Amino acid sequence: MYNINQLKQRIISISKTQKITYAMRLVAMSLYNRIDRRRAEYTPFLAEIRSAFKLAMQHKPIHEHIRVSNETPTQAEIIIIVSSSKGLCGGFHEQLRKFFKLRYKKDGLPQKVIRIGQKTNLIGGALIGSLETIMHHESLTAHTIHHIAEEIMELIYTQNYKSVRLFSNRFTNFFAYRPSEIILYPLSGLSESDAREQSLRHLMSYAQKTEANPPPPPFNETFECEQPLEEIQQQILRQYGISLLTNLLAESLIAEQSARFLSMDAATKNASSALEKLKLQCNKLRQTLITREVAELSRTM
Repeated sequence: MYNINQLKQRIISISKTQKITYAMRLVAMSLYNRIDRRRAEYTPFLAEIRSAFKLAMQHKPIHEHIRVSNETPTQAEIIIIVSSSKGLCGGFHEQLRKFFKLRYKKDGLPQKVIRIGQKTNLIGGALIGSLETIMHHESLTAHTIHHIAEEIMELIYTQNYKSVRLFSNRFTNFFAYRPSEIILYPLSGLSESDAREQSLRHLMSYAQKTEANPPPPPFNETFECEQPLEEIQQQILRQYGISLLTNLLAESLIAEQSARFLSMDAATKNASSALEKLKLQCNKLRQTLITREVAELSRTM
């Protein structure tokens, strides 16, 4: 049983912890609002570039991958893992770790890893421990999202990798997020049936229902284009890939901040509950000591 001095020390310690968790709770909410505003700026552009991508795919399916160099394509697969930039965000990594363990598989191709965040080892663990890391960004903020996405996609386009898969948490609402696997490259690599079978949220499917959405007239009947159609398609595909990755990173970051807010809010409430119990116990113990001293004084009188 604690004596009164030990109880006081515990109360002081928990009070300091409560102040820290409350401050981190406010910081998480501030960052959440900032990233949410930044994500709202990305959304209209992503919707427009996605529409342009669909239009280009309807005119002429993009069978060839992007080629920005004349080098022989690298027959390797890239795995991108997005974790949190900092800790104290509850079960943010646990759900993604289980999902990654379930979905990760080797297709016989050499694999390399791109790590985003400081806690990627909590997700990949031993599964990717032996793989080569070709890029690692420990810090992911609202100001660096687009630059990181652009750097990663340009690396992918330059090296001409076989395929690129991204594992991250997708933002659902303030109280929920879900792990997901997205094919970033090639965007036209999966059919609609493949996407359903693998339970992927593939934002653009190669196979389109032509009877429900008949193809529009060729570009030369609607637009006046100075560049060849193939160059326009390649540029649209590149911008769409960068915009898609930017949005996915923003969703992961906003999910991280909401998870951190909920975790710190729960920690603050638990600290308040613990303080109430300790203060009550301390007051009872102090009253017991006072009663004992009064009784001893009464005997001596």
